[in-house]
Amino acid sequence: MATSTTGATAPDPENELIQARRVIAGVASGNPRQGLALSGGGIRSATFCFGLLRGLARQKVLTGFDYLSTVSGGGYIGSALGRLYQSDYQAKDVQQRLDQDDTLLLWWLRSNGRYLTPAGVRDLGQAAASIVRNVLFSQFEVAALMLLLAAVMLSPYALLASGGGWPHDFQRTAGSAWWCFLVLPLFGAGHSIFSYWYCREWPTLATRLANVGGALLAGGAGAVLAGAVWDAAQGPGGMTPVLVVKAVAALLLLSPVFAAVLSVKPAAASELAALRLRHTKRLGRMLWWLLGLALLGLLDFAAWWLAGRVAQYTQAPAIGAAGLATLVAAVRKALPRIQRWKASLKAKAIKTEVLLNIGGLLLVVLLALVWMTALHALVRPELGWTLSPLANWGVVLVLSLAYVVLTGKDVEVLNLSSLHHFYRARIERAYVSVGNYPRGEQKPEGTRFPDGSPLGQARRAGTERVAKLVEAVDGDDIALADYAPHAQGGPIHLITCCINQSVDDRTGNYNADRLGIALTMSALGAETGTARPTPLDCLPGQGQAIGKLSRWIAVSGAAAASGMGSQTTPGLAALLFLSGLRLGFWTPQLLAAPTAPVVALQIPQRTRPVTVGQWLAARLPKPSFLLAEFLARFPGLRSPAWYLSDGGHFENTGVYALLKRKLDVIVLADCGADPRYRFDDLENMARKAEIDYGASIEFIDPATLVAQSAEETALFARVGSVQTITAAPGPQCLLLARIRYDGHEQPGLLIVVKPRLLDAMPLEIAGYAARNATFPQQTTSDQFFDEAQWEAYHQLGLRLGDLLSAQAMEIFRNRVCLASGA
Repeated sequence: MATSTTGATAPDPENELIQARRVIAGVASGNPRQGLALSGGGIRSATFCFGLLRGLARQKVLTGFDYLSTVSGGGYIGSALGRLYQSDYQAKDVQQRLDQDDTLLLWWLRSNGRYLTPAGVRDLGQAAASIVRNVLFSQFEVAALMLLLAAVMLSPYALLASGGGWPHDFQRTAGSAWWCFLVLPLFGAGHSIFSYWYCREWPTLATRLANVGGALLAGGAGAVLAGAVWDAAQGPGGMTPVLVVKAVAALLLLSPVFAAVLSVKPAAASELAALRLRHTKRLGRMLWWLLGLALLGLLDFAAWWLAGRVAQYTQAPAIGAAGLATLVAAVRKALPRIQRWKASLKAKAIKTEVLLNIGGLLLVVLLALVWMTALHALVRPELGWTLSPLANWGVVLVLSLAYVVLTGKDVEVLNLSSLHHFYRARIERAYVSVGNYPRGEQKPEGTRFPDGSPLGQARRAGTERVAKLVEAVDGDDIALADYAPHAQGGPIHLITCCINQSVDDRTGNYNADRLGIALTMSALGAETGTARPTPLDCLPGQGQAIGKLSRWIAVSGAAAASGMGSQTTPGLAALLFLSGLRLGFWTPQLLAAPTAPVVALQIPQRTRPVTVGQWLAARLPKPSFLLAEFLARFPGLRSPAWYLSDGGHFENTGVYALLKRKLDVIVLADCGADPRYRFDDLENMARKAEIDYGASIEFIDPATLVAQSAEETALFARVGSVQTITAAPGPQCLLLARIRYDGHEQPGLLIVVKPRLLDAMPLEIAGYAARNATFPQQTTSDQFFDEAQWEAYHQLGLRLGDLLSAQAMEIFRNRVCLASGA
């Protein structure tokens, strides 16, 4: 085989690990450095990739891969493969036994295609119990925060009530106390507008006098109008809507006076641009304050009006609570169906997302209105409360504030209230557990596979002794720091997750495009984006909080989460949070945010002031992160905690983590749901490769591959393009691409294996495909594979893996990368 051309570029520690694992695996030290990427796609990807791995083992090329990079469903089977490498089953043994059809592993995985609900109704009951518990938690936490917000919103009335009864007449007249505060941003907006126009590049004495004179005239008119409004308001009619409009006009007429006074001293020409920008930003803030106060007042007025209706109809609270509960239950039941529908209608995805976002935002407003109305009802004396309205308000304020403060640091409850642990337990028992068998003098009791490695031969007596999937067995999982398949000749396993980030930590701006950063975890350490790994023992707490392998496989596959990278919307986040159907995970900050490099010329670093949100997050992290998850407002790398979700929310192929290693050969199983064969995941990967790494991905036209032998003719017939590989059956299932790495003359090779129904298929594949038109691109939301479905995907992966022999891969590399002019 040809030698490596890019190996010298890898970090030294990784090169040493690669050479050490090659000695164990019997791979020549000069062979091309290779990586295998198993993409996301749930159990569909896991099952297809299991067949692919067996095909690679059959072709004796599995030991040649130095890296295994997985995302989401690819991580299920990737973790199982990694756990097979043990002291008694090293790389050559794993490759030899994985090829066989009689292994206990094959029986185990085939029997557990329904890994989420292996016990049927019993497991559905457990899942339902988890969801009900999560719904109750989310509703309670949201209620506590909203009651606290409602109590704060009613604080102006509480101040007015301190001198007598609750001021219902005031609200009946003014609508809302919060509308009275509109005068402040209105004045600020007027001041900002006039201050901007007073920033002149060529000011003269005449223009300054004109500015001051005009401002004084406007101010005088405003003062006269304000006096007239005051006199009229003292009359029997009180403050009418017409007088309110006149008062606002008077206030706006006074604003030029303050602007003119502050601009009497001319600014230097070099400062004018910055000064205009400052006034423009201030105007923007004032407009947002205007909108916020107006909406807050509208919510307050609507809640007050509804509370009045409650006072008239005493059954209204029960009816409202039942209606809200019914709405939440309906949303929870409809969400999975909407997600499946959305996955099958890619062309309508944008419209569906917009509808879900709007629906979620309306639900948030409805919840706020419900709790606001409840508090307004508590201050209605006609409802016959024992305590006075002011006392009721004070009790709600104190209790809600006490709960928020006293539980404010309990961030772990956010993870306990999601489906993360349910999902993680199933992955752990179905896939990660395959390394839980007795070795050496270890007793077989208390292991999942008491008769030895699942790579051993399956016998009926042995299968009966295997612990059932519904049982939790000690030793099923392993600490991430101890998970090192490369120590037994296997590949270095890289697990990709997504750090959700809707606010860029570098600029403080809204991150409108990616909304996430890649996080890759492995025994090498933790790495974000294009950075190199930071060893686990250098992380906070010497890596003790990193946890076990199953945590990171579950996080890498957390597709349904409040934060979903570039697909994040606040409305959908609220729907998922309230319904309890979320898999995301909060983890303490693992890596310090990047800092500016030290240079010889010391330039003062610009520091941004600490925001209110950052101050609260440091002191009351639970409510801060709960609101962040509820409203999809996720902080950046500098936050004390990160919200993690499916690695596919950033990049679904798994190639991203391999590009920084500048490998000679990358084989990708592209298993993301792609029923129309649009290759969206490949497009996303190629774009990020160019932007982040300066690496261009050039796909090869199969017409340029001229066969020189019968073997090459048959091999090249399997190579297609994004135009020729379609949903219709056909012979082509491979894509070839040239990777041009930044700073490297010799390119790398990318081989993409695309699940596709081929022309000639065995009966177990053809029969299933005839009954299921979307095979092999069925929706990822289907995580419950029956035997026929599991076997069809497994056999398809096995046959496509058989195409990648050592000879085939060398031919591809010679033609794509090593040929003259490549």
